[in-house]
Amino acid sequence: MYSSHLPLDCFETDPQDPNTNTTSSYLDLSPLYGKDGNQQKTVRTFSNGTLKPDTFAEVRILGFPPGVAALLICFNRYHNYIVGQLKEINEGGRFTLPSNPGKEEIRKHDHDLFQTGRL
Repeated sequence: MYSSHLPLDCFETDPQDPNTNTTSSYLDLSPLYGKDGNQQKTVRTFSNGTLKPDTFAEVRILGFPPGVAALLICFNRYHNYIVGQLKEINEGGRFTLPSNPGKEEIRKHDHDLFQTGRL
């Protein structure tokens, strides 16, 4: 059986059945954030909930018209702006770190900001 899975494949097909398209019909930002934790790790800085500047998780976007990548970069910058505002405003002390935070507290702080910024 021939499979046409290339790194820049425009269609997200099922590896077992290349005739099945697994792309969701719903609008989501999985091309920006990734579909799973491994893809998320490629775009996150793991500092204050931010994303690496001007990056997105989905490689196949490079095969699309340039405007698609430009929109994802806009969403990336907006995410970083939002988490900065969440940290600055800190409504109800939700994102306050203790005076002497440990590694686990810093990780939780980053995770909370990142996940809230994704909403």
